[in-house]
Amino acid sequence: MLWILQFLPDWVYYGILGIGLVGLAITYFLRFIPIPAIYVYKTPIQIISIILVVIGVFMAGAIHNEEAWIARVKEL
Repeated sequence: MLWILQFLPDWVYYGILGIGLVGLAITYFLRFIPIPAIYVYKTPIQIISIILVVIGVFMAGAIHNEEAWIARVKEL
């Protein structure tokens, strides 16, 4: 799965992480809106946001690890 790092720029993964965090914040504030039609979407947005946060954190760690290995190879 780390071969994907070669094709997409790093900001894409950080953007995924940011969108996930914004989605979690939105679901927190949906609690204060008394409109039931909007509150129905809270759980699906939360689930998708958690998945995006997990993917974003994983890929951010993979990017950092890849940069560390590249720096180590250049050092040698």
